Amino acid sequence: MEIETKLGPFMKSDDSTSKIMKRLLIALLPIILFSVYKNGVLLYIKGYTNFFGIFYPLIFIILGGLTSMVTEEAFLFIFKKQRGNDLIKSVISSYGFIPGLFLSLVLPINTPLAIVFIGSVVASLIGKMIYGGFGYNIFNPALVGAIFVITCYGALIGTRGGYLNRYEIDTIATATPRTNMQLVDSINYDSIIKPYGSMKDFFIGNIPGSIGETSSLLIIIAFIYLTVTKTIKWRIPLSYVGTFFLMTIIFDYIVGYGDWYIKYEILSGGLLFGSVFMATDPVTSPVTNKGQILYGMSLGFMTFLLRYLTNYPEGVMTSILFMNALVLFFDKIGSRIEYNKLYYIAFAILSICIIGFGIYVGKINVKDDEKIMSSDFAILSKKKNDGNTVYEVTQKGFGGNIKARIIFDSRNITSIEVLEQYESEDRYALIEESDYINKLLENQHDLDSVDTISSATITSSALKKMVSRTINSYVGQTGVTITNPHTEIISKNYDRDVRIYVVRTDSFGGKIDVQVVMKGNTIRTAIPINYNDTCISESKKSEYYMCPEYLEQGYINKLIINQDSLDSVDTVSGATISSKAIKDALIYMKEEGLDG
Repeated sequence: MEIETKLGPFMKSDDSTSKIMKRLLIALLPIILFSVYKNGVLLYIKGYTNFFGIFYPLIFIILGGLTSMVTEEAFLFIFKKQRGNDLIKSVISSYGFIPGLFLSLVLPINTPLAIVFIGSVVASLIGKMIYGGFGYNIFNPALVGAIFVITCYGALIGTRGGYLNRYEIDTIATATPRTNMQLVDSINYDSIIKPYGSMKDFFIGNIPGSIGETSSLLIIIAFIYLTVTKTIKWRIPLSYVGTFFLMTIIFDYIVGYGDWYIKYEILSGGLLFGSVFMATDPVTSPVTNKGQILYGMSLGFMTFLLRYLTNYPEGVMTSILFMNALVLFFDKIGSRIEYNKLYYIAFAILSICIIGFGIYVGKINVKDDEKIMSSDFAILSKKKNDGNTVYEVTQKGFGGNIKARIIFDSRNITSIEVLEQYESEDRYALIEESDYINKLLENQHDLDSVDTISSATITSSALKKMVSRTINSYVGQTGVTITNPHTEIISKNYDRDVRIYVVRTDSFGGKIDVQVVMKGNTIRTAIPINYNDTCISESKKSEYYMCPEYLEQGYINKLIINQDSLDSVDTVSGATISSKAIKDALIYMKEEGLDG
């Protein structure tokens, strides 16, 4: 019997690339409009930009798309010798604007337009055209451009505000939610979520982040729409986010942060946007159903490991680019090899790794205070020298351990010297240019008032932690409390067995004088008498804590009641510096060895 063979395809779909791209743009439109509102309209309403600034995010996005399209057209004109209608048709049919469009959506809003232009050229030229154009590229072109921009120009973008728009810079005054996780000493709802509002803000998108990644709500709606219209490979986002979700649940069950933490991990950063729009790129993702599941699981696994076992707070872009190189491997496993036995073996191995590493990462992150001190901070030596105490310590930074020598006299730090550091040249140059070490030295009594440095956030935070932890060790060993080095007694009077002092120290608006009445070594009263601190509104004194008069109503009494353990008394929210100054004055009086 003669067998007749024919070449495929044998199935024809009414769908087309043109229809798919139109649906993709429909899904992106609400995300783009939200970005215009968040980074343009809202800033105009709040008075942080002019009328032109309303349209800046839209110009930002359009520039990326147009640059990408023109780059592709120039490549075809020069190297493929295409002219006229052939050239126009080629650019339209290959959707040359897509790499630049997606690149602009994953970049920080403070990226200069010139760099958006350069990144879009790289995305189209290096990420797409040198491989042969549409359908032949191995890596996601937009992510190739994004990695190039962040690697080459990350420090410059950071100095302009990074991922925070002007309103966020002024009101949040911290890093993005992902970076903030690496900066705080204690992971809890107040330190991770509250600086940005509530979990509702994370879901809606009122948080700092790349232009297109912040609104989880709109991304989820886009995923539903693209899945229903059969535009994307839905197995990839589900297996990607599902794997990461499972590992986070295992991790959180062990460390015990709470349900809020799982929501935070899913809703922060570029996980949802990357899983829906980047990982599902039809050219650079698997075509087999089982290959797509393995691909998504591997993405979730790698993203989790990058977030928890490296200094990189995100991990989505790197994971997708790395897995792009293994797409052929996933498709081979996902195809009918030995009746899918190979697939099930791969699935079982990957599942074991997912559960195993979820448990492992959880266990190494279960930390009490002692473990926290020893995990990324270490005291190498402590010596007495001419009445001074000399510490040599290390603190984990972004590029490796930072080693420093910190010297104390009887009460305060007198010197901080960095001996070794492995940060990048650009990042550490920002530390030196801002004179950050001297700021830590001058504000050792109130390190919380020293802001981290944009684009060197992790490094500057590591230096601040190092100083803080060394102070904690010194205080624990000596019992001496570090106070404002500018605290001094400016007058002293006697009334029988009662002594009346006036203590002067630094405060919010300048100097503050506190009258302290003592009997023996017991503080009887403390009254701020001269200060420059002012109320925001004299008529709303009960709503604001900027006035020492208001502090007298409760805070000072609390200090007097707890005068033998003053460090246990928290400062007043809204008047941190003022309340800290009063506490410093009382600590000074309790520890000065008064003459009676």
